[in-house]
Amino acid sequence: FIFLNKILSVLDFGCASGSLLYNLKKKNSKFVCYGVDVSLKAIETCNERFSIFDSFSETYSFNSFIDKENLKKFLVFNKINNFDLIVFDRVLYCLNEKEIYRQLDILSKFAKRIFIDDFLLDSDSDSDFLGYKHRDWISTMEGFGFECEINIPTIYNQVSNANARTLVFKTK
Repeated sequence: FIFLNKILSVLDFGCASGSLLYNLKKKNSKFVCYGVDVSLKAIETCNERFSIFDSFSETYSFNSFIDKENLKKFLVFNKINNFDLIVFDRVLYCLNEKEIYRQLDILSKFAKRIFIDDFLLDSDSDSDFLGYKHRDWISTMEGFGFECEINIPTIYNQVSNANARTLVFKTK
């Protein structure tokens, strides 16, 4: 998907050790990467891993929280208006509704596409899946000006008794 759609910039929300971004950067050193993770140890690990690419961290940045001004500066420095893709890979289930909406409100303004792998509540779903919080991502993202481009069973192992989906949204 990344290469077919000529995606050259990614923000990974919940990047952990930065493996996704690192693998993309290894394939193309000009790839623009921005990682966010609440773990300061993870951020430290990412910065150490990425130091092999350029010592001035011009095309990558890692932070423990979202800061709109830092995002804007990073994008301007890299001569881009938005990230080609923002990734929420099995991380949104950790957040409450208020925090999800807060993050989406900020980040949706910086994205051409958004990838979500999470539990989807849809018209065919039972809303009470043994404790897994399911959300109507399609309606939620429509509220932020995105339409669903891809809606498939999760690219990971299925979770028993849950509707785990991989979704990609693009700006309308």
